[in-house]
Amino acid sequence: MKNKVLTIMFSVIITLLLLTIKLQAVTYTSTDCTVKSEESITITVKASENMQNYDMSLTSYTGLTFTGCSANENAAVNSSTGAISFATLGSGVTTLGTYTFKAPKVTKDTTYNVVFNINGVSNTAKVTVKAKEIPPPASNS
Repeated sequence: MKNKVLTIMFSVIITLLLLTIKLQAVTYTSTDCTVKSEESITITVKASENMQNYDMSLTSYTGLTFTGCSANENAAVNSSTGAISFATLGSGVTTLGTYTFKAPKVTKDTTYNVVFNINGVSNTAKVTVKAKEIPPPASNS
């Protein structure tokens, strides 16, 4: 009887460890991009595995203008704050959300960071905004 209890406890511990390792194995990626001054920006956030539930929020986007977000049709999306929540009993999704921004007018190339929080994990997309080239004045020769 004592051996059965120890075997069951050992099995439960191994199962919990495997679940913990699997949960930590999910990685998140977001698209880095380069745009011209004052252009629109689209950033897509993805997971390395199908996610059956997640909570994602827009943490920081200093210097850019947030214009909205979208996600799977079954997700709860708050386009004014950039929060997305999703839960399903199905197979899940790998594309977690798409965010849109507008780049500011810049006079020199500038890089901005857009930070997302997905289930407590931080993810950063880098946005490089290129200054518009000013054509040289025409010569009078």
